[in-house]
Amino acid sequence: MLQAFPFLLLGNFYYLSLKKAGLTSSLLLSNTELHINRTRK
Repeated sequence: MLQAFPFLLLGNFYYLSLKKAGLTSSLLLSNTELHINRTRK
């Protein structure tokens, strides 16, 4: 159990960073879509 702890910590950190990256990319995507829609009008 103690040997797996660093891996669990690393996995949790990796998951959180992936989640954050996903959030920022989706925000960027929606912003780009808004910009495209605005310029199209």
